Amino acid sequence: FVVEFDDHLPGTEIKDKKKINENIAAVKSLLEKYSIGYIESSHFGNSNYLWIEYDRKLSDKEIEQIIKLLAPLNSEVDVNFASSKKRFPVLFSPHWKYGTRELPIHFFKGEKLSDEVISKIGLEKNPSISEDKNNLSVLSILLFSPL
Repeated sequence: FVVEFDDHLPGTEIKDKKKINENIAAVKSLLEKYSIGYIESSHFGNSNYLWIEYDRKLSDKEIEQIIKLLAPLNSEVDVNFASSKKRFPVLFSPHWKYGTRELPIHFFKGEKLSDEVISKIGLEKNPSISEDKNNLSVLSILLFSPL
């Protein structure tokens, strides 16, 4: 799946590239902390993309919740790429809107993202979630409750 940010300057429709870059950096730092591999790409638009591989097939709802979990608090993360019905970027191909190629600019070698790591990240970001809350796994709580 792909992570992208759409943060705007307060009260405007103008993209806040500084905030977008900070959010991308925060997600990269989180992934690297857990040794999760990713590719960062750019079409030299408003937001770079982070390409993350999961170790199993995910539903659209799971992808959306995982993207929201990875995103910094109060960020404007774009969840369009969570939908299997939306248009997806393709590395090395022209961007559908800008015509510039989507090029890899950074690669971090690591593991695929997994349910176990998502549970750890969830507990780190939401310490009030216990290991066993009403017999539900941490992963179930994270993926199927509003963030």
